[in-house]
Amino acid sequence: MAQNSANNLSQLSARVELEQVSRLLLMYSQALAGARVQIDCYQGSGWWLHPDIPAAKGTTIFLPLAVDRYDSEEENFAWYKAAVTHQAGHIEFGTFNFSFEKAAGLFPGQPGQRLAKDEADLTDIERFFSLFDDRELATGIFAVAEDIRIDYRLQQEYAGIRGSYQRIQRESLLMRPPLASLPLRRAFLEILIWVGLGSKPPVLPAILRRPLQSALPILQRLQSLEATVEDSAEATFRLYQLSSALPEQRFPVEQGDVTGLNETELNGTELSVAASSANELDTELAYQSLLQMALRGNSDTEPFSLEDIKRFVNREIELGEVLRDHYPAAAFYVNDFSAGSQAEEIPSDEEEEDRRKPRAALDETLEKEEVRTFLYDEWDFRTCGYLPGWCRIRELPLPDGSADFFKETLSRNSSLARQLRKQFEMLAPQNLKKLSKLQDGEEIDLDAMIESVVERKAGQTPNEKIYWKKMKIQRDVAVVFLIDMSASTSEIIKDNDEGGDYPDCRPDTMEVPSPSGADRSEELAKRPRRRVIDVAKESVVLMVNALEIIGDCYGVYGFSSSGRDNVELQVIKEMDEAFSGTVERRIASIRPLFSTRMGPAIRHAISKLEASDAATKILFLVSDGYPQDRDYGQDSDDKEYALRDTEMAFVEAKRKNIVPFCLTIDAAGYDFLKDMSHDIDHEVILDVKSLPRHLPILYKRLTS
Repeated sequence: MAQNSANNLSQLSARVELEQVSRLLLMYSQALAGARVQIDCYQGSGWWLHPDIPAAKGTTIFLPLAVDRYDSEEENFAWYKAAVTHQAGHIEFGTFNFSFEKAAGLFPGQPGQRLAKDEADLTDIERFFSLFDDRELATGIFAVAEDIRIDYRLQQEYAGIRGSYQRIQRESLLMRPPLASLPLRRAFLEILIWVGLGSKPPVLPAILRRPLQSALPILQRLQSLEATVEDSAEATFRLYQLSSALPEQRFPVEQGDVTGLNETELNGTELSVAASSANELDTELAYQSLLQMALRGNSDTEPFSLEDIKRFVNREIELGEVLRDHYPAAAFYVNDFSAGSQAEEIPSDEEEEDRRKPRAALDETLEKEEVRTFLYDEWDFRTCGYLPGWCRIRELPLPDGSADFFKETLSRNSSLARQLRKQFEMLAPQNLKKLSKLQDGEEIDLDAMIESVVERKAGQTPNEKIYWKKMKIQRDVAVVFLIDMSASTSEIIKDNDEGGDYPDCRPDTMEVPSPSGADRSEELAKRPRRRVIDVAKESVVLMVNALEIIGDCYGVYGFSSSGRDNVELQVIKEMDEAFSGTVERRIASIRPLFSTRMGPAIRHAISKLEASDAATKILFLVSDGYPQDRDYGQDSDDKEYALRDTEMAFVEAKRKNIVPFCLTIDAAGYDFLKDMSHDIDHEVILDVKSLPRHLPILYKRLTS
């Protein structure tokens, strides 16, 4: 068991997480690809040749969340680097630039090409695959052919990656399915994969000898610096003809097996993705292509020096020095690259800026400007990493409002307020705990007394701890209330059942409506139309009034935003501030302001709670439920980015033993929190009348 624990500890210490290295890999991949790319979490197998390295899809590189397959950080990081190189190579060397009309340069004649239907809604690659009856087979063959072309180019041009690259290729063979389990056509394709990975299958039926003798020269032709994606397409035609001519039957292992097959037996053709030493380029020239990628006009990266690129590809940069101090939380700053280098530059024209990722909103890193200014990271789910210091929080005291609002709200809802206070007072008995079997106390513990007598009668030494007493247990709770003060809270609350407005909830003054429908409509028309923010303000009044009975430590803050550089946190009551008339007046001035960038507001609330020594810490969000802000996503229609950043902020709270809870006052009746917080407790409240049923139950559950 000790050995297993040691092995587990060693594996954990060597583990490299994508969150830690995503920014460095992003810069590296963009330098290779010479184009704007993004990194996303790997959740599928992809369709490239390597089963554990998924495909880049045009501008996206897919990587697993963590790599721990090796015993050292360096090896696990090398796996990441090889995977990025493989996928960026498809972008750099034109896989996604396939042209249906362009002829292949390395295959004379083009026997099967350009008879596809010319449909305007088809891309060039879709037109190409429409040529084949068995599209799945053709897709697999094209993937193998193109992978062989790309792997050869990468290992010729970037010799420093060759060792780890070939290691991953060898390991990929262990994940391939047994040939005996496959139909002949699929087995033919699988053997091509083996060959592409620089190996040969252990078993080969006689029926496949001749097709493979014809196939290997085709694949070998793709191992050329002049080969293009159109050549891979032409190779696909020829290999498809060989494969489709095979009968649809299972792999005949028992008939005509050939073991220990070598290349000489297969017509003397040798196919190997490893470059011979005679073809190795001079070190300076080997990296010239990569340098050109970094200096290309359409590249989004600042140019790296040739030495920087050589060091990175050849792995002279120690992973430990990169990981140690150069990134906060989960974002990268690499001092080994030229100063000022950025993963992405600000585009010069508005059209380009509109389709940029959120990180392109400002071209400079935010800095603290005021005493009460704070910077927070923001989660980018597309790169599976944080944008460091991305959002600026400004703490501002909320100006005083009406001095009468607090008291008027309690007066209008006096019976409701009394009910709430009574239910909160019922929590008080939980502060007293009965302690039994004490040396001295308030009264004799009858159970302990009987046990003592029995022990004495039995000739044993009796237990003299026969008293009990009630001991006061101090509540140890800290709560932060976050109140959404965005412009959307100005919406009028609709009655989902009747389509009209909710009447103002005033249980002490509300008269019984007239039985006449016309009279009722007239009465409702005279009542003030209640907004989401009005319900939030009344909720704060009632909550604060009840919490003062219990004595829990709490703070109340409003928030709104107008871009990542201006997220305002309005201080209504600090956690260490005593309740006063000033707090009452601040509550009265709660009003709709700007947008709803929830992520940084939640993170700032987390920092408030982290400063508390309370045993139980609760983050209570009161909102209309939907996060949105300018530059809070790729464009105004991008809802996913804001949702995932908010969800990650809640996850961060839970990781720090803070209980997040969302109280949603939703004018439209939609609970957006269900979409972004699957495991975060939340309730939907449309009217203040429902508070007596919800608040005591919720608060008791959260603080017990």
